[in-house]
Order: sequence, then structure tokens, then C-alpha cells
Amino acid sequence: MTLDEKIEVVIELLTRVLMKLEKLETELNRAGGDPYVYRISLELATFLSKPIVETLEAARRVYSVIAGFSEIDPISKAIIYVLSACEPYSISEIARRVKELRGSSSRRIISDRLRGLEARGVVVNVGSPQRPRFTLEACGDGKYGREA
Repeated sequence: MTLDEKIEVVIELLTRVLMKLEKLETELNRAGGDPYVYRISLELATFLSKPIVETLEAARRVYSVIAGFSEIDPISKAIIYVLSACEPYSISEIARRVKELRGSSSRRIISDRLRGLEARGVVVNVGSPQRPRFTLEACGDGKYGREA
């Protein structure tokens, strides 16, 4: 590869990086400059292994839910983080992900916290009573129907 070809490749890569930075800047501006939302987004990006741009929306959901609590216990907060991806999870899946996030979890405690969060309208069971699958109410766009 000649020097000119190498320079052309570098220019192309830098152009892509610039486009991604501009997209990130747009998303950060949409977040309204709230450092708490940025911090949540960084935590979610690490936990969910997704790009920051994708986790900003999840961070906004987490922030809006947590803002409704005067106090929130660490397990409920971890559950909200897990469900912020707007994917329906079983209690076992949530317990496994909370364990990844916090280092420990108990299926029984997760189940208790989910009942409390469901009673407050924070989470919704999109499965069935026999096979519950939970997601955040804030994710409710009609995407997930109840199982028959």
C-alpha cells in the first residue's frame, strides 16, 4: 500500500469517527446536560455492553423512574437498571443480571421487590401469572403482549 493510499484510509476512518462524535454530541444535547443521566448511561453502557448513544435512552428511563422515589433500595434500583433495556425477563433472568451488576442476588428477594415495583406501576408483567416476564412500564409501547 502506498503512502497516499494509507493517508486516504486514515482520512476515511477519521471521517467515520467525526460522524460518530457528532451523533454522540447530538444525543448528549438531547439529554439536557444532566450529569446524573450521563453517569447512568455510562454504567448501563458497561453493564449492557452497548454503545453510549443506545444507553442514553435507557438512562433517561432509569432517571425518570428513580426520580419518582423519595428513597430506593439498591436491589430495586438494580432491577430498574436491568429492565431499562426494555427486554422482558423472567425472575431468574433478572436475578442473574442483578447478580452480575451487584455481585449477589436472591431469586426470592428479586421476586419480592418485583411485586413492590409492580404495585407502584414501575414494572409490568408482560408474561402470564404462571410464567411472568417483566419489563419497565416506561418501556410500554405495546411491543410486548401478554402470553395466552
